[in-house]
Amino acid sequence: MPKKTAPTNPIQEILSLKGDARTWLKSHSACYEELDAEVTNHSGKCDRHSRPAFTRDVANKFINHFKLVPYIENGKEVNPLEGCRVLKESATLGNLREAILVWFHNNHSSKAAKQRAVNNALDIFAGDKKKTTQVSTKAAFGRDNGASIREKLKERLATLGLDSSSNLTYYWQNRDEMWGQLSQAEKEVHQSRADALNEEGASEDTEFKAFSNQKDLGTMLVSMLESLIGFGDKQIGDTCFHVQYATKDMDGIIRCEAFSNGANNITPFNESYADYATNLTNPFVKWANEGLKGQYPEPLPQVATLPINTPSVIIRDDGMPLLPTLDMDDTPNRILAQVLDHYFTLKWHK
Repeated sequence: MPKKTAPTNPIQEILSLKGDARTWLKSHSACYEELDAEVTNHSGKCDRHSRPAFTRDVANKFINHFKLVPYIENGKEVNPLEGCRVLKESATLGNLREAILVWFHNNHSSKAAKQRAVNNALDIFAGDKKKTTQVSTKAAFGRDNGASIREKLKERLATLGLDSSSNLTYYWQNRDEMWGQLSQAEKEVHQSRADALNEEGASEDTEFKAFSNQKDLGTMLVSMLESLIGFGDKQIGDTCFHVQYATKDMDGIIRCEAFSNGANNITPFNESYADYATNLTNPFVKWANEGLKGQYPEPLPQVATLPINTPSVIIRDDGMPLLPTLDMDDTPNRILAQVLDHYFTLKWHK
């Protein structure tokens, strides 16, 4: 006999801030995010009181929009919130306003967004402890035909004039189209393959988990490092950082990104250094492309270090090295060897 469920209270649904209520609140989220950014960055005329004032105003409009104010009917007061709960307490207009303030903070403040990014990063670094999803028949087909799917993916992206920055979406589309062209007998073969993978404890998203996480890497790194700025005089204190990183996507394409931040809203490093692209970005991109594709660059020649008071190699205006004048009788062979090594290292490198 099917279990009977209690009828849904439409007012309680609204107070849960889901469905239509959530849609209505989201229509005001852009304004809240703009205020939050101004307060966080100390820009504009907003101060720390701006966000609470905004949410109170939105909460009052919410209450009026959904007709939650008590009213008189047949000579008696009717409270639409009666029997409902907000924030695990009996519903009142006061704790409803508080719930709306909390909703905006948790879903649309930069602080909460950074914390979510940090939590996401910690989950990745700790390993996914959630229950794995079983491999479906279609996923098993994708594993066995990944090369063919990716080949069609490249053709599709070229036809559409797109790069592969969002290629996972098109990968799934190509896989589903190829799956739809299989006969029933062919699909049964892949069903057996899926059963075997599930017995091995495989997960459907294992193959693409890393590629999915790559798009969030920058946000996670920024959030984690920003959280350390000003973190106690005895721990880290004021600091600034500049990070360049590279990832290799599922098609072997190398993507390089960079960001910088620091205490007191310091100007980003890439915006304060005129030769940033030439001297930093371009060498890094070259190095990342070689390294992540297994074509490891040769290490640069190391300039020999000389003991203190050793005669130095002379560098001309055009950058060419010259040997210094040395007394062969008074200079130990060890020093002569080091000076010559320094000279030829510079000469050959030049």
